[in-house]
Amino acid sequence: MMITEKSAGAIIWRKQKSQLEYLMIQSQPYKQFPSAWGFTKGHLEGTESNEDAAQREVYEEVGLNPKFDFTFHQVDTYHLTKNRQKEVTFFLAEFIEGQQIKLQESEIRQSAWLSYDEAQKCLAAQNYKEFSYKELQLILKKSKQLSSKQNKIK
Repeated sequence: MMITEKSAGAIIWRKQKSQLEYLMIQSQPYKQFPSAWGFTKGHLEGTESNEDAAQREVYEEVGLNPKFDFTFHQVDTYHLTKNRQKEVTFFLAEFIEGQQIKLQESEIRQSAWLSYDEAQKCLAAQNYKEFSYKELQLILKKSKQLSSKQNKIK
């Protein structure tokens, strides 16, 4: 019987001087895994929905309450072991000006706002314990298309 662990998180974006930027976080090293750059995410707790977990994890990890767009979601599943898999759902969230990033230092080493190209390069340089960098790059590309459309509406 396959056991599925579920996580959820967000790709947080903002417009800075007419350029879209994405919030990337660098995790603390954990067990045998090195520190890595990626997006905020974490496990669902109890009967929590993906949407609720994403909002909670973003607040816990970076102290933000961005404007979530739950119409965008990307779900990726990968195997942890022969009988265990992980399903991660990412949503798109717009940074709200005036909020301050407050890192959860036990889990997050640092954060950075990066352009799309910088974020893609950052992801490509990683050795992820979970996703391949190509999967995260695809998620970022999809989020760029939607955040660009949303940005034009404003």
